[in-house]
Parts: sequence; C-alpha cells; structure tokens
Amino acid sequence: MQTPALTTKQTDIILLLYRFRFLDRLDFQTYFHHKTPRRINSWLKELTSLQYIDRIYSRGFKENVKPAIYYLNTKSRLFLKNQKGIDNNLIGRIYREKKRSKGFITHCQIAAKIYFNLLSLVENSQAKLHFYTKTDLSTFDNLIDPLPDAYIAIEEKKITKRYFLEIFDENNPRFIIRRRIQQYFEYYENREWQDKAKKTFPKIIMVCPDDKLKKSIHYFIQKELNDEPELEFYLSTRDLILTKGLNREALEKVELKNE
Repeated sequence: MQTPALTTKQTDIILLLYRFRFLDRLDFQTYFHHKTPRRINSWLKELTSLQYIDRIYSRGFKENVKPAIYYLNTKSRLFLKNQKGIDNNLIGRIYREKKRSKGFITHCQIAAKIYFNLLSLVENSQAKLHFYTKTDLSTFDNLIDPLPDAYIAIEEKKITKRYFLEIFDENNPRFIIRRRIQQYFEYYENREWQDKAKKTFPKIIMVCPDDKLKKSIHYFIQKELNDEPELEFYLSTRDLILTKGLNREALEKVELKNE
C-alpha cells in the first residue's frame, strides 16, 4: 500500500521536530497560529499512524495532564533524506529518540519555547528572526565546541542583535558550567567568530534551572569579566523564561564589578 502524500503543514511538523526534537501540541498551535487544536490534532494523528512521529503522554488526573510530547519516529528517516538543509549524519539519532531522558526532553522543550516566544515578539514589530538550533548549527564552521543550544539573530531597522543561547540543567556539575563560561572567553579571545563571520561577537544568554545556580554563575562571570569586559552575559532562570519569555524583564546583565 502506497504511503499517502504529506501536506505542507505535515512536512513543516516533521522539519520542526528535526530541528527541536521534542515539541508538544501547544508549540504547533503557536507556530501555525491556530486558536483551537482540532486541525493540529488531525495532522499529528495521521503522522503518528504513519509512524513518521511518535508521542509521550503524561499521566495523572485529567486536570493536570499536559499535552502529549511528539518526536520523530523511524519512518521519518527516509522522508528527511529527500529534504533540503538536512544533515544526514544526524538522521541516525532518530532510532534513539524514544529512549531520551526526561531531563533531555525538558532541555529541548525550553529551547523551543524560547523560539516560539521570540516568533510572537517579532510578529508585533518589523523585526526579522533568525533562530538556529543545535541541529541547524551542525553544518556551521568555526563555532564553539560543544555547540550552543541556539544562535539567535534579530534584524531590526538599523541594527542586528546576535546571541548565543546556553541552557543549563539541574544535573550539570558546577565545574562543567564554569569551564563552559571560560570556553566563551577563550572563543572570544581567539577571534574565531569575528574573523569567520565578520560580525560583532554575540551576547551570551545563559538559562539556569534555579536562582541558586544563577547567583553562583553571576559571581563567577563577574570575576572573569575583569580580563575581558567587552563580553556581554545575560542570565535568567527556567521559570522566568517560561513565564515572561526572553525579554528585558527576564534577563539580568552581568555587570563588571566596581572595586
């Protein structure tokens, strides 16, 4: 039996899951500007029955049940190979998506929520959003290694604001986080970005799981800035980002400490 052709919207769903890996129905509603879930649910249901995607249900009382989380299933591999902009080296990971940890899934969803929030913000202005996920960045040269969770560029009338996004989890050891911060200072000093991209170095946004880690990171960055004060770091917490979005109210700039 021949597999039915996918609609443009269903193709978009698969490509979004390739880029962000784990998305829920509310994410798709935001992206497609649908106020009700009926059409979205029908597209997702068909893609699930065709084994292009699969889903994770939350369990609990009806009023506490969260929307199902979707990810790519094995049948999407062949479909993706025929799409433009796909890194074939990443397609094999689809076999392992169903075994990802809860923490990893949450990490991916936070990056996605930031993207959809920024989409809504730029729609109300004349700005243009460029949002490159870790998946998108896999084909870029001269980027910091490991890759950031996202590279963001927002084009306004006269200027373009650029950011690297880093999301930290509860289980990230402090020494790993400090080493990551030091990597950014080294990356800046080596001028790999500046010489390759021919653009000013992006600001760095770091999202922490809680205020305790945020304060610790703030103190560490503040000391490091004495050697490289041109770098700009902005800190936030997961709760602030999810409730307020990626805006001035949710971000705290790390200022050089006055002696």
